Amino acid sequence: MTRTRALLTLAALSLLLIGGLLPAPRMPQAKAPPPGKGDSALYLKVIDRLAAGEGYYEALGNELRGDNYPTTSPLNWRTPFHLTMVAYATVPAARLALKLLALAAVLATAASLAAYGRTGAVAGTLAQMGALATAFRPQAVGVSEVWAGVLIALSACAYHRSWWIAGALLAVGAVFLRELAAPYCVACAMLAFGARRREAVLWIAAGLAYAGYYGMHIAHVNAHQAAGDLAQTQPWQQWNGLQFTLATIGVNGWLSFVPRWVAPVYMVLALAGAASRWMAPQVRWALLAYFALFAVAGLPFNYYWGFVTAPLWALGLAHAADGLRRLITVSARST
Repeated sequence: MTRTRALLTLAALSLLLIGGLLPAPRMPQAKAPPPGKGDSALYLKVIDRLAAGEGYYEALGNELRGDNYPTTSPLNWRTPFHLTMVAYATVPAARLALKLLALAAVLATAASLAAYGRTGAVAGTLAQMGALATAFRPQAVGVSEVWAGVLIALSACAYHRSWWIAGALLAVGAVFLRELAAPYCVACAMLAFGARRREAVLWIAAGLAYAGYYGMHIAHVNAHQAAGDLAQTQPWQQWNGLQFTLATIGVNGWLSFVPRWVAPVYMVLALAGAASRWMAPQVRWALLAYFALFAVAGLPFNYYWGFVTAPLWALGLAHAADGLRRLITVSARST
């Protein structure tokens, strides 16, 4: 890292902190909807219909229309793997599996960060507990973003331990559960090419498989369109910038108990962690990619996308001290 780059990074972080602390229109609070309402309740109804033998696209289409979702947009139709898996396993078994996976992710975070110092390991593990707390809520079993986030947490920990194949397989599982995991997968795949042949081959195969899977999904959605389906009136490109990013960060359970200014500080510290030499590059580039993506895409009520990215912010915080130390040290060098 050059001195100029370090200075520019510190300046950018300072501006982000100031921008995050300035008064701004409030985004929706990152809290779960009341029981029986919201996306999670809708998808639990779909799961019940699947368990009763109804076809996936018929069940999902009926529930979406019943709640007045804009069903002309394929992006409002979830891919089938998540809900079908839960229906097959049964909701109680899937709830238990999600909790066990989240607990494993917290323990894996503590283990993978132990080599980087006690302060970072404790901070990262506590932050990860908040990031994955939603997995222990009853309705979380119907939220694909929560499942994807848990698998991303496990994948990131595997990459921190240089377990390349395990990290890649967990990431592939995340994107099949929710396509919002794609930026993380792209970051992992790009880093594998030219560095690890076996992992690169795995990513090529996974990419082809997912392209076929998503293509079939779009074909099924188009075949199940109905007269009178509501159109998507708002584009996904909203340019909500920093405030939407902060809303997605706010899904971390700990942030619901602290003043508003803590979230911008948390964000800036986690981004500073990207400068750490010890952060897994898969986490670094995915975190920066999501930061850029959420500045552009996402309607205000899509703050729950943060369940996918919350584990990455937690790992960023774990490396914040080393990242800041490096930035300050390099920027203080004489030319």
